[in-house]
Amino acid sequence: MKEKIIIKEEDNIYFLDNSFWYEVIYMLDAGKIIIAGLGRSSDHVRASFLLHIRILNEFFYEHRDKNGNLQDKNDKKCPAWAIDYNGWKEKTKPSDIQEGIENLNIFLAHPSYHRNRSDLSNEFPVFLFYNHFKGLALKFLEEIDEKYLTKKLRELKELLKTN
Repeated sequence: MKEKIIIKEEDNIYFLDNSFWYEVIYMLDAGKIIIAGLGRSSDHVRASFLLHIRILNEFFYEHRDKNGNLQDKNDKKCPAWAIDYNGWKEKTKPSDIQEGIENLNIFLAHPSYHRNRSDLSNEFPVFLFYNHFKGLALKFLEEIDEKYLTKKLRELKELLKTN
């Protein structure tokens, strides 16, 4: 018999207000540095950007079936944050994002092998990742129930609209 995972409403709000906010903010910050050309020699900025993209990809797309529904909320492999937020879901991952994520996972699994190679923007679709996940985060914050939107998340929503 599977042990049920029980997620309290306050845990959902805490996760969004802390972990989700953190992932989006640091993806934005690292992405801006790379796009501006300031992070060319900074492996840690590039790795940070890719790591935050990978986590946001998991948040929005993984553990879901072809219709965007969570596969099994009671499966222990399903992360605690993989919840519906009142039915919000993104149904399909674009194929160009999927291909980039597969390459990103290989890169992050073997960072020393790939370091000191050409500029990251030539190796990964930085603009594509940045714009896709920025837009997806904004869409998510615009569509989820107001009860999840803390002051920090409202400010993040405004930041995503203006940048």
